[in-house]
Amino acid sequence: MDKQQVEEEVAMFCLAIYREILQKGMGYSKLNAIVLPERVYHIRYQKLCELASAADSLQLKSLVDLTSRTLARIIEGKTPEEIREIFNLPDDLTEEEKLEPLKNVTDDPRI
Repeated sequence: MDKQQVEEEVAMFCLAIYREILQKGMGYSKLNAIVLPERVYHIRYQKLCELASAADSLQLKSLVDLTSRTLARIIEGKTPEEIREIFNLPDDLTEEEKLEPLKNVTDDPRI
């Protein structure tokens, strides 16, 4: 489960979170966090990808940078399987392709 910490003023914009905070006193500590349904995360990630694509199409560099950094933080340290699950992507690689070593055609030291 991913945990996201946000400022109270931001959280209060969401009616469901607002109710949890006011009615149940939730969300004020890691032990008393608000749990959102799993589908909320998939919707959020899908919207973030759509926003990144739209910002790129409109050449809004600052928004492209912001959404790209956010997406990078989401997938950082995740396995390919976890990334596919997060973004609801199909596993279209064959077993043979999964075993092939990565080819570093750009001499990128990170690969």
